[in-house]
Amino acid sequence: VGFRDVSAFAVNGGRDTAVLYDSAATSDTFTGTPTQSLMSGPGFSVRAKGFPTVTARASQNGRADEAKLYGSPGDDVFAAGPLWSRLGAADGSFRIVADGFPRVLANGGTGGYDKADLYGGAGNDTLVAKPTHSQLYGAGFFSQATAFAYVRAHSGGGNDFAAFHDNASGADDFRADAAAGYLSAVMSFATDLSRTEGRRITFRHDGEGRIEMM
Repeated sequence: VGFRDVSAFAVNGGRDTAVLYDSAATSDTFTGTPTQSLMSGPGFSVRAKGFPTVTARASQNGRADEAKLYGSPGDDVFAAGPLWSRLGAADGSFRIVADGFPRVLANGGTGGYDKADLYGGAGNDTLVAKPTHSQLYGAGFFSQATAFAYVRAHSGGGNDFAAFHDNASGADDFRADAAAGYLSAVMSFATDLSRTEGRRITFRHDGEGRIEMM
């Protein structure tokens, strides 16, 4: 009790688990990687090294807490929704959980075939998908997935909006049905219309099974 900086080490094997809590009085940052995690804010830091499973909890006190999650060189899986997120290895070798953070930034890293699922809330949400990263945000939450080879976005209701940006270096394909949009390559393109017409193409789901090009 009373220590400003604390470090914990898992060195003897086994499926050790660490749970890190933020400060209820300040805006704090959690950084999670496959080998170590850090919860820090004004006047304190708590570090966990070597734990295969780490859970970080934010107090949801209306402050701007942020979680930054980083993947491994292998295949990783990321999932995030309003005030929750998970990042782990496809083979289960590590798992990072961040709960209660209104802002979550995940980076798949280099190597492997990384997948991300982004989930919206019950209100009006916005999806912005680009070849390099995708963002899904709405009232009280912001989720971003960077350097993931495959990204899916799931509507949670409301009048949601999606904007897809294509890859300027090659021919792209956009396909859509009543439930979802499926894109080739990294799942974040719009079609070559954005280049041939000299403008950005956006798509809106009207809530009645139709996707409109704007």
